[in-house]
Amino acid sequence: MITFGDYIRNKRLELLEGDKAYSLRQVSQRIGVEPSYLSKIERGLPVTLSEEKIVALAGELGIDADYLLALGGKISDDVQRIIKNRPELFARIVREMQRMPDAVIEEKTFFQSMAATLDRLHDLASIGAFRFPANGEAAFWTEQVPRILGLAPDTPPSLAAIGSGLAAESAERLLRVTGEHLSGYGAYRCEVRTLTNPPATLLVWGCAEDAGSGPVHLGIVQDVTHYAALRDQIRSARDELQLKVDEQHTEIATSIRKLNEEIRRRHLLEINLQVVNRKIARQAKEQKLFFRKHAFELRSLMTRLDPAGGGAQSDGGMKPAIDRILPKIDDLGDFLTDPEAIVPTLADTDVHRLLEDVRSAFAFDAEEAGLSLITAVSPSLPAMVRTDERRLRQMLTALMELFVANTEWGAVQLSACVSPGPEGRLVLSVSAPSAKVPVDETLFSADPGDGDDRLSLSGPVRMVAPLTRLLDGDLTVNHTPGAGGSVVLSLPFEEGSGQEPAAIPGDKVSRAALVVEDAPYNRLFARRAMERTGFEVAEAVSGAEAEARLRERRFDVILLDIQLPDIDGTELAKALRADRESPNRETPVIAVTAHADLSDQDEFLRAGIDGIVTKPYEMEDLVAEVARLLADRPQS
Repeated sequence: MITFGDYIRNKRLELLEGDKAYSLRQVSQRIGVEPSYLSKIERGLPVTLSEEKIVALAGELGIDADYLLALGGKISDDVQRIIKNRPELFARIVREMQRMPDAVIEEKTFFQSMAATLDRLHDLASIGAFRFPANGEAAFWTEQVPRILGLAPDTPPSLAAIGSGLAAESAERLLRVTGEHLSGYGAYRCEVRTLTNPPATLLVWGCAEDAGSGPVHLGIVQDVTHYAALRDQIRSARDELQLKVDEQHTEIATSIRKLNEEIRRRHLLEINLQVVNRKIARQAKEQKLFFRKHAFELRSLMTRLDPAGGGAQSDGGMKPAIDRILPKIDDLGDFLTDPEAIVPTLADTDVHRLLEDVRSAFAFDAEEAGLSLITAVSPSLPAMVRTDERRLRQMLTALMELFVANTEWGAVQLSACVSPGPEGRLVLSVSAPSAKVPVDETLFSADPGDGDDRLSLSGPVRMVAPLTRLLDGDLTVNHTPGAGGSVVLSLPFEEGSGQEPAAIPGDKVSRAALVVEDAPYNRLFARRAMERTGFEVAEAVSGAEAEARLRERRFDVILLDIQLPDIDGTELAKALRADRESPNRETPVIAVTAHADLSDQDEFLRAGIDGIVTKPYEMEDLVAEVARLLADRPQS
């Protein structure tokens, strides 16, 4: 019997002689498979086509689709549905056709087509049908059924007979499936294996039909051994192939992702390279001008502190110069600090005094420039306002420096008031009626723009905008062309408590402090802060010297630098807390350090450190922390 592959190859080659469109490549492309795959089928290799592809191939080669399906060991879906839906009628037609003379069948187109189809199905597809009434009478099966099962041709037809030709597990499965589905007149499909040698794989389809006298079990048995083997091979090959594909896909996807990321990264670098270079040049220029200007101003201000030069007397004393120097120092420190890392320190602040201090600090400059200075404070402004005095002084000093330097004539006015309404805000402004160079928002930008001739003016106010945001405030610049302008700061308003600043408990000179700090100027600053509040101060420049002093006497508080030359400050604190003989085992320890993020704070607490003051700090900050820790503690 001709095989499926031989048949389609011979038919295609026959057509190819008259038309080159029937080449292997072109035919495979038209039915939607790879040429190599169709070649394997024509050579009889263990591969198969789906029903859809076989129907498409039959159309291409001009072959009857049912015939080609049967030759390929398949039955079209519509024929299967007909058989399953009307198996009794199907069996009756077959029996009637067997009793009809050939001449009658040939005269009937329908019967002729049906007979030819059934013959092909029986011979090519190894398929048989059966009909088993519930009463066991008139049971019938086609001659293919016992042949497929390996039973004797005269075996009486029954479901039990079918089970006798199956392996035990398959017989049990068929009995279970038919019992589950036939009781409700449902259809079933069951794959089983025979007892023949070698075993065959069969598909059994069936359903129940009401014949009037009771239910009738109708079904089909088909030998699918060859295709089951092909299926298993295909599944195995598919699984193996899928595994390799997945592995390769993962590798390729990872490589593509990395490649795309690298391309995007390099593309962004290429796009931003010129911008970055311009920014670097701009920042270098700005930093150079910023530090040069501040260094010059600091030198100028320092000359006022020299009585021999006449500056201190002519300026009304040293305080105005000092009030100018401290904000400059803060500007230099903040210039290289991320504004997001600056933490505001809120405390009761006398805004009336603060404005007068800032005005007085510029009295000498204003007089030299022929300008007047005016301070205007609203009567409704409380005596004390809760804000960050240090940052407020820094911003107002920078704005006054800008306006005094940029005002051509008239008076520079420094004003303060509280805006009306239930949620009033503290409003501070610096204004002047004239300007040498227009003042607008770009002066307060971190990057005013290349080639801006006002860059020298932007230095003093560089930190005003970020510090305003730090205090949750708004900055507004008002400018009239050909005239002056104003800068307005709107900050959250909270009236001060009016309480006195924190004081160190106990009588003066009755408290003792140990300052452990290796940097001379830092040590001097801490010493002065403690002596101002009446402390007797001892010093240590290393961990070893501190340990010796801690054994000599008891102190009321220890100010400890963390980065000492011979030991980490946290290790010194741990050793102190572990020493049961030390007179300072319970003494409060304050870490004075430039490193105080959340992870550092956790480490300090675990080491037994009680408080933290972050460098740079004001003397008032240190005194307040000492006062907090010494509250309710006995004196040494």
